[in-house]
Amino acid sequence: MTYINTLLDVGISQVIIVVLALLFSIEGLLKTIDWLLTRLGVKTKSQLEKEDMHNSIKNHEKELNEIKTSLQELTKTITGNTEHEAMREGVVALLRQALYDAYNKWTEKGYCPIYAMEVSKKIYEQYHALGGNDVGTELFERLKELPTQPLSKGKIVEDNKFMKEI
Repeated sequence: MTYINTLLDVGISQVIIVVLALLFSIEGLLKTIDWLLTRLGVKTKSQLEKEDMHNSIKNHEKELNEIKTSLQELTKTITGNTEHEAMREGVVALLRQALYDAYNKWTEKGYCPIYAMEVSKKIYEQYHALGGNDVGTELFERLKELPTQPLSKGKIVEDNKFMKEI
């Protein structure tokens, strides 16, 4: 009880001033101790935790940069390889031309022998695998509709959806 009476006699404002002065003094003392420990090479727990966080962040940044570099290289390989793309497009064009040539030759003759159909099939499969469009598909489908042997002369013959007079 005597402590409370003493505090009431002193006054609340003076008590608050004394408490604040003590807090500021403690804060200054802690900063001084931290500075002294740093000068002596002693690290506090909070300093070690900060260093660990800093090192962890640096390691994550390094890993992210490595991933970014790998993604850039992969993207360049996938999209930026114009030489390979040009070669692919050139091969597709040559295969399409081969399908045109076979189509023109065999539709003019009115039939497509089995060996020519097999060659055309191989050409079409590679054309399609390289991303050729529907033009080659249409030509190959029309070739498949042709008969495999020549039709008789002077007769009208229906074979695989074609009617021709020879």
